[in-house]
Amino acid sequence: MEAEQQFGLILKNGWRQGSVVSHELVRAASLPIEGPQQQQYLVVSHSCDLTNPRGDLEPKVDVVRADVMPGPRMDFESSQNPRQLTLRAQTSAGGEVFLLVRIATRQLVDRHLFISSRPNLDLWLADKDVKMLALWMSRRYKRPELPTEFVNRLGDKFEKFKKLGRKNKAIFSRILIYLSSWQELEVDQIYKVKLLALLPPDVAIPQAAKEWATAVDVLLGDGPRGLEAEPTQVASESEIAVSDLRPFKPIDFDYLSFAAGEFDLRGED
Repeated sequence: MEAEQQFGLILKNGWRQGSVVSHELVRAASLPIEGPQQQQYLVVSHSCDLTNPRGDLEPKVDVVRADVMPGPRMDFESSQNPRQLTLRAQTSAGGEVFLLVRIATRQLVDRHLFISSRPNLDLWLADKDVKMLALWMSRRYKRPELPTEFVNRLGDKFEKFKKLGRKNKAIFSRILIYLSSWQELEVDQIYKVKLLALLPPDVAIPQAAKEWATAVDVLLGDGPRGLEAEPTQVASESEIAVSDLRPFKPIDFDYLSFAAGEFDLRGED
């Protein structure tokens, strides 16, 4: 049987998006392992691409390396960081393993190697973590870019805006921003802006979150020219309707970017 006709065996062997690559396949594909900590490789390619009958259309499988960590890195959860992501893998013994995935470790593996191999059966990702992995990969290439004119109008408040956004961010599951326009406006046009900070479902609003919202309102309401700020909102995810979220875009204060600027990168330990 021709190799192209055998790609269906990949699915029968148990391979899916999010599968953990076996140590045997890691060696067969000569995938690099670095550092003293234990490492795993995860399949990033979509499940449909794994079994595409045309070898010329999908010759490679996209994988990414994950470091085994002693615990979760809260600042790398929920696809907040475009370069690193914390995931939780399940073990055959009923335990849980924390993985730190790094975008810089992506590799392409010959798809033919998956025909005669199986994934690691002792370690796998739950469906929600597979979805998070796919979402994180997509946000690598699609995330909000603040208009340069908006940043210029903040002036020296931009640095304060970033620092304030980072403060207590572990409280929130996600911080979102609304702008009346994501285009570069003329000097006589106004940017309307509002921040929405979401808490995990059914979590009461803590005092620290209320104080954070007040501080944001003071900063944005204290005279930046050409900006009109609406009151910052803090709410539980379970209290917000999907229709209310549509005007907003998620924003990561550790990795802000804007049209004419560079990524604001801090050190990534």
